[in-house]
Amino acid sequence: MTTTTTTTTTTASITAEGITTSTTTTETETITTSTATTSSITTDSAIMTSPTTTSTQGR
Repeated sequence: MTTTTTTTTTTASITAEGITTSTTTTETETITTSTATTSSITTDSAIMTSPTTTSTQGR
């Protein structure tokens, strides 16, 4: 059995009128391959978190 896990974090930032708004999303993908004598089974599951948004005001 082989398991591969990939985590991807994406952050987008926008600054307007001195306020920076950042949105972060994290996706975790797990691929599992089970190999038998005559066949292999692959399962692929992806879990994405809800976007997290934060705002900061610069001086």
